[in-house]
Amino acid sequence: MNNSQRQLRLLNLVRKLLKLGRSNSNAHEAGLALQRAQKLMARYGISELDAGLTSVREASSRTAASDAEKVPEWMVTVVWGVCHAFGCRAYYSWRQTSAGYRRSITFYGFSEKPEIAAYAFDVLTRQLKDATNSYLKTQSKRLKLATRRARAEQFRDGWVCGVRVR
Repeated sequence: MNNSQRQLRLLNLVRKLLKLGRSNSNAHEAGLALQRAQKLMARYGISELDAGLTSVREASSRTAASDAEKVPEWMVTVVWGVCHAFGCRAYYSWRQTSAGYRRSITFYGFSEKPEIAAYAFDVLTRQLKDATNSYLKTQSKRLKLATRRARAEQFRDGWVCGVRVR
């Protein structure tokens, strides 16, 4: 076992002891757990914040609907809505694939919330893509490409506002 794995196990042990000390109804057991946690923290120079940060997790979305340099407003709104609904935060980044660089949205937070948020984002963007394609099929084929793109962007904005209100 290498040093970083040992540190992670130690941080998890301290976090569990602190949680046990706070949530245990038996005062003797709670006091004993807090005493052991404080002893480990003093011995290894761990703060309570260090122990709490071990439970932060992150999960990336499988696909981002847009690889544009500037993130579209509708995507920002979807990410914000998902973060708000599931109690987590997100950041945008790029990941390298065999086809080149692709946008990635990573959700982070406590327990399983980031995984659920990433899944919800993937589902919403898939539904938005299908709805946009259905809408574009109703438009005239003789429209200029710029007009079709502008209408698709307006449709996405409206769709996202409708989802957010519900």
